[in-house]
Amino acid sequence: MTYRERIQGLLRKINEVYDEAEALRDYADLDEKYAWNGLRGSLHEPAGFLQKLDRQLSDDRAQMETF
Repeated sequence: MTYRERIQGLLRKINEVYDEAEALRDYADLDEKYAWNGLRGSLHEPAGFLQKLDRQLSDDRAQMETF
């Protein structure tokens, strides 16, 4: 698996958590919605870091095989 593939895999996982938190927020009472909204909001920063890293990778770095 390449470095880029692993970075993009992390982005997919973050997006899955974001979407699941949104679905659960729909079932939450007013007090609980605060927690779900907080979780969703906190995911923007790590996703942004990873997107920026992915965009900045050279082709050689992106295609580097990882273990």
